[in-house]
Amino acid sequence: MSVLSRDSNGYTVDVVGGTSIGAWIGAWLAAGMSGAAIERTLRDRFTPDVVDAVFRRGATGEPSGTKVLACLARETLPSDGFEGLATPLIVLTADLEGREPVPITTGSLHDALVTSLTVPGLYPPVQRGTQRLVDGVVHTPVRTEAVMGAGADVTVAVNLLGSQTLPAWPGDERSTTSARRPVRDTLVESIELGQIGASARQTAMADAPIFGPGTWRNFELADRYMAAGAEAMEAALPDLHALARPQGNRYGSARGAISG
Repeated sequence: MSVLSRDSNGYTVDVVGGTSIGAWIGAWLAAGMSGAAIERTLRDRFTPDVVDAVFRRGATGEPSGTKVLACLARETLPSDGFEGLATPLIVLTADLEGREPVPITTGSLHDALVTSLTVPGLYPPVQRGTQRLVDGVVHTPVRTEAVMGAGADVTVAVNLLGSQTLPAWPGDERSTTSARRPVRDTLVESIELGQIGASARQTAMADAPIFGPGTWRNFELADRYMAAGAEAMEAALPDLHALARPQGNRYGSARGAISG
């Protein structure tokens, strides 16, 4: 669910599930941050240098993307783990050894969020016992089932890996498709391609905004994505109102992978 839309329409989120960068958005939401505060955090913290370190240089940079992410987690989220959050949070990773999704709901929140952005090809897997954990997008891009399993009776999913996109950005009559950039994209795009079907199936369980045109890697298009997200959420509100009214209803939100 668009966090800004949640704030302006009065819905209460009871459980949040997130994969990859979606886990970070979910963590800030679960920590009690407003939509405006989350937007400020993204704009202030994800500077071009940070984006380059995390999503382009990965483990090979100096400082490494892992160090940058760990610093971001410490500076923007409570240190007392999942238990210190105002709303239950499910962070999804994937285990290469067991070939299955691994939800993290306890322990170090900071470590879980870093693990959730362990993008294959950019970072080595995180070893946890016999598990080799990576970004959960490789198995479960959209966390709908997890929040349903946690007791949510109404869910909203956000899918950034959809095969369908808007014909043009809001306010732009032209059909525009952003250019690809050589950012180690071949491997990452290949992973994305393999997850389109899974994203569609998992999103179909809930009401889902569709964004585009573009990919999650087009960081310079943040304003356009914000406008597209707000427009898509507004379009979904009538269906949502038919399922649950804002006052006094339990409401679950699933955050689909921005997949990286």
